[in-house]
Amino acid sequence: MQYPIISVIMATYNEPLNYLKLAIESILNQTFEDFEFIIILDNPNNQEIENFIKQYQQKDNRIVFLKNEKNLWLAASLNRWIEIAKWKYIARMDADDISEKNRFEEQIKYFKENNIDILFTWTNLIDENWEKVWEFKPTKEEVGNFEKYIFVKPLWTHPTLMIKSEILKKFKYDEKNSGAEDLELWLNCIENWYKFWVVEKILFNYREPNIDNWSRRISRLKHYSFYTFRVLWKHKKYFYKRKDFWFKFFYSFFAWCSLKFLSKKFNIFLFNVLDKRRENS
Repeated sequence: MQYPIISVIMATYNEPLNYLKLAIESILNQTFEDFEFIIILDNPNNQEIENFIKQYQQKDNRIVFLKNEKNLWLAASLNRWIEIAKWKYIARMDADDISEKNRFEEQIKYFKENNIDILFTWTNLIDENWEKVWEFKPTKEEVGNFEKYIFVKPLWTHPTLMIKSEILKKFKYDEKNSGAEDLELWLNCIENWYKFWVVEKILFNYREPNIDNWSRRISRLKHYSFYTFRVLWKHKKYFYKRKDFWFKFFYSFFAWCSLKFLSKKFNIFLFNVLDKRRENS
């Protein structure tokens, strides 16, 4: 290994070991090898996962293992990684996902060839059986004009992120808006004129287990909707002239109201409509 230039950061809590194994090995087997791999256990009572990670650490000195003294949740754990990360770029990873082996090689190539600050990749959405559900493929035109499209359509899969370390160290994640901490980060970056880009290749497999578990989906969306309209309200001074901003704001607010106060049956119907729209898009 040459001098590392990437700090890879991943949190784990209670993921199945077979998921965690694939996630770790997908990083360790990257064709671009010059990185440190910071893994934080956010469940200090999970001795099984701790022992599992330490077995890999003994075999590969690129792994830096840390254990939180208590459960800090994702945003706070992310910020702890950011403080520890030493190298030029920070790459995200989730403990139940899989990176393609050439992910870092392709992303570093794009950073070298383009004047960019923040980089994502195309993604496969997979289920708990590793079956592909659909592909997420935003275009360069869309991601390159992040400010224009951010309130209009999905643009990113967060764990595909590679970003200049100085940016993430400057802004970090808002621990008070956990669930929409990525949106908060992007709005800060937009307001400071950082450049976004995407590698138009599928370099990541994002796992969505129990996709038909309606209670879980409703709970997650209720949480995300609440923190989304809080984050948007925080940034209204910059975006207040845009109709799509206010549409996103009120959409998030009414989605939260619907999920909190209306029946589960109605919300399942709403999910089915949205799923059909996604399949036809």
